[in-house]
Amino acid sequence: MACCNTNMTNNTTSTRAYLFDTIARIDQLQKEATLQTACEGCEGSLVTTFYNTKPVTFYLSGGATFTVTVPVDGGTTSVFRIEEVRGDSVVLRMLVADADTFTCTNYTVILRMECICALQCFPPICCDTCTRNCGQ
Repeated sequence: MACCNTNMTNNTTSTRAYLFDTIARIDQLQKEATLQTACEGCEGSLVTTFYNTKPVTFYLSGGATFTVTVPVDGGTTSVFRIEEVRGDSVVLRMLVADADTFTCTNYTVILRMECICALQCFPPICCDTCTRNCGQ
């Protein structure tokens, strides 16, 4: 589990509550998107692109970006998919950048929510959650 300096003088209780609520809301919306659209195969719509992931970057105390090493290629990433909120922690799926797009990996990391001082959201993408390609 990722850790950080918990002496966050710039992070008030109301700011933390807002961040936690935002993280939980993103998690819920992603789960609802996944539940609403099954893996459709050839029967799916060719017009509507389905997005089930809101990529995010987390900033820690002092403004440091939460960055981890991606096991498959040894590179690093600071962009994640919120997989699940578990009590005071959040499970994050690592995303890697391919040119101008993000691709989901099979690797996750756990971050204590008390470590988070800020987050940045990116345009939605589709993270393969089934055996199909999203938006195709």
